[in-house]
Amino acid sequence: MAYAFATFKKETMARAQMRDAPISFKQAIELARNLRGMMSDKAERYLENVIALRQPVPYTRFTEGAGHKRGIGAAKYPVKTAKAFKELLKAAVANAENQGLGTPLKIIHLLAQEGSRPLRPGRKRGTLMKRTSIEIVLAETDASRKQAKKPKPRSKAASPPPKARPSPGPAKAAQPRSPAKQPSTEKPVTVEQPQAQAQPEKPAPPRSAPGAEQKISGEEKTSKPKSKPETAASEEKTDEVKKDGR
Repeated sequence: MAYAFATFKKETMARAQMRDAPISFKQAIELARNLRGMMSDKAERYLENVIALRQPVPYTRFTEGAGHKRGIGAAKYPVKTAKAFKELLKAAVANAENQGLGTPLKIIHLLAQEGSRPLRPGRKRGTLMKRTSIEIVLAETDASRKQAKKPKPRSKAASPPPKARPSPGPAKAAQPRSPAKQPSTEKPVTVEQPQAQAQPEKPAPPRSAPGAEQKISGEEKTSKPKSKPETAASEEKTDEVKKDGR
């Protein structure tokens, strides 16, 4: 669809439009009046504050039902309309970057027009829908021109001539192949080496039989208890000597 802005210059301007958006026509007029003339970055922050219910939008024409805000007067928070304007603004900035224009840009044109109004279905049948068409035009400023990154034109350089392929030389004569080597049938000769003479092993020293140790230990055990009666007899003799001495 054609734009209402007639003096559009593609070298320094960018534009975008949204047709039949499901937003209020009256709210779009009031919001467009407040955004017109702002820079793109400032307008985006303004719309974010409106969506977050931090910035009321003053109403000057359609003030019916608008509450009073301190320091502003009649104002509202058109959240749904602000979301549509934010989406449109991002599209216009993206078009400007694609064209190589510098940012931020100035909003020189922002228009809201009444769109098609079909009938509502369902329980609200018979009533008309709210449809609004909006368009925006951004232009470069002196500050944004310095940051512009315009695409460089492609240079049509002459392509180098194709390289000539080397012509194939004369075919080389085939050399005769050498006969294949046949495996030798001779068996390898093995040389036997003299083996070293084995030295005789030394006889191991004789070991005492285990039975002898057991016998000796048994005799020692039997000899020990025999000393007890001898000690008793010696004690009796000493007692007799003592009695005789008395």
